[in-house]
Amino acid sequence: ATVVDGAHTGKMSQPDDDDPIKLLICSCNMGNAEPTGSALGGWVPNDGDLSSMLEKTLYPVPKEIVPEDSPSKGAITFGNVPDDAGKLDLIVLGMQESTFEVEGKKKNKTLVRQNSEAMDANDDAGESAGTLRDSVIKEKKKKKKKNPIKKAVSSVTGGVRTLTGSRDNTKETFAVPDIRFPGVEKGKEDNEPSILTPFQDTHVLHRLLKERCPSYSIVVDYLRGEMRMIVLVRTELKDQVTGIEVDAENTGLGRVFANKGGIISTLTLRKTRFSFMSAHLTAHEGGKHYINRNKDLAEILWGAKVGPMSKYFDASINSHHAFFCGDLNYRVVLPNADNMEGAEHRETVRGMVEREEWRALNDADELGQALRKKECLNGFVTLPCLFPPTFKVMRQGGYEYIEKRTPSYTDRVLWRSADGFESNISPICYEPCPDFDTSDHKPVRCAFTVKPTKIGNVALENTSATGRKLYAVVSKLSCTDLTIMDNELLGGSSDPYVMFMCLTGDGESKKLLWRNSGENGKSKKVGWPRTKTIMQELNPTWRDPVLLEFGGVASYDDLAGSIVYANVIDYDMNSGDDVIGAVPINLQRICSKISPDDTDDGSRPTQKTQISKPVLRNGQVHGHLTCTIETAWVTQQEFEESVASAIGASKRKKDKSGCLIM
Repeated sequence: ATVVDGAHTGKMSQPDDDDPIKLLICSCNMGNAEPTGSALGGWVPNDGDLSSMLEKTLYPVPKEIVPEDSPSKGAITFGNVPDDAGKLDLIVLGMQESTFEVEGKKKNKTLVRQNSEAMDANDDAGESAGTLRDSVIKEKKKKKKKNPIKKAVSSVTGGVRTLTGSRDNTKETFAVPDIRFPGVEKGKEDNEPSILTPFQDTHVLHRLLKERCPSYSIVVDYLRGEMRMIVLVRTELKDQVTGIEVDAENTGLGRVFANKGGIISTLTLRKTRFSFMSAHLTAHEGGKHYINRNKDLAEILWGAKVGPMSKYFDASINSHHAFFCGDLNYRVVLPNADNMEGAEHRETVRGMVEREEWRALNDADELGQALRKKECLNGFVTLPCLFPPTFKVMRQGGYEYIEKRTPSYTDRVLWRSADGFESNISPICYEPCPDFDTSDHKPVRCAFTVKPTKIGNVALENTSATGRKLYAVVSKLSCTDLTIMDNELLGGSSDPYVMFMCLTGDGESKKLLWRNSGENGKSKKVGWPRTKTIMQELNPTWRDPVLLEFGGVASYDDLAGSIVYANVIDYDMNSGDDVIGAVPINLQRICSKISPDDTDDGSRPTQKTQISKPVLRNGQVHGHLTCTIETAWVTQQEFEESVASAIGASKRKKDKSGCLIM
């Protein structure tokens, strides 16, 4: 690619397999107001220019908060910004209160467009852009009284969207229609429209994004009530995006209204499976609202079913990397807040902001406390907010806080990586966007580099050169403090069993552990390996080991990207079984010291791994699981001889699922 004045022109080359994926997660509560081009420009980098964004940021990741073993330790920190950051590959926009009424008059739209062009010419959006914005405001003040019919239609349309409605524009996003009104001929847009066209705000956002990011294509565009998610990918990479799924869950009034809730999308880029979650949680200060926010997060993960095997695994654990952003509404609550009047507490927090006591403010942040207590989003990580709180501010540039609200870090970005993939991701910048002046929130954005996932070759015809297959024996399996799943009338307990399931790196579920029926369906070896059910027990121990036989792999490299799940399930006699939670286990991690190759002394090495992990469902802990997993590559003859010598062939038996119990 050629570079002119720091901006890329022409077609960029395709990335190498080892080149990192450059990703930006952006969250904005738009305050139900139409953003100007300059406001959007203060949030979304000009044509995805990561280099320029990093050169200007005041908030690169500080060295002292980067773990020693993190790949970002030597990446982008204070005084260490690379010259070749280039363009972002993915830009994820999570928006709340994102519906707004569009100004219908052409001259106002022209002024907004001029404002956008002025901002693009000078990213600092100086005096000229500000003057144009003032002109827009003056023009809006001059507008005539609304037509009552138009106002009524607008109210009904907005009401329906706010209640429960959703709109998936994903298949329409490559052709952005003009903003038009029904009954108005092309070229006569100055005429007063008879009624308001629904979803004009979507068209406005598309237009602004197209002007701001011409080198990108929209691959996800989903609206639920007032919540919106748009995912842009660099156009050269669009054909590499696969497996797109989107769903949403409402958590507003009665758990029906869509003014609150979340949207989740999943996709795969360069063999790496991502989940993106954007949410708008319960508002207001106070303990009960804090509890409701934690519940909202779990409900969103439960209700929005996307990704492979979503019946069993929520989006936070069925991807290689999951990201959560949004107006999460967690507040700053000082330790002695109970001994203060509301006004005193707000004044104290504002004083801390003026003195830039970021560490103390983060210590008082409800979300940070919830993560430390494991009360929500277990396993997720967020960087400290070493910048001014983003809520609640005047709709203008900078930070002027509204006196009746406690300044708080309501707008956030978090992430979680699958077991064994934690070191593949590096946060490089986490910052607010103070120039976004059309909302009472300041947006935030967090940039990452992600090492692409290596995917193994899993195929049924695969066999190792030595004829050995991979086996694992799970022993000393037990759970503690499992969640009660049964009604008190049924005993107020749970009837747990553990089913072992597997996802390959490419998201396939029935390649490694699933057992198909034999010829003519006569074989009983069908389904997933599992333990027996233990009735009425929240702290079960299974004495019988479980054998896992992995098919379709011939080497250690074939296991790359695959995850085994110890899925704890509650048995129900009269209804479908309920998932208590799952424990993801990286398959390569438990096989790193063994090989199917012959050894010099003819021995067959094994690897023992101790597992002790929380049982997770919807980001919450529902118990704890411990076990020992012993893995080995053996031939069928070696396996049978090993079993015979250990327990005697006469003691071998099989359970209902065809799993060998030793």
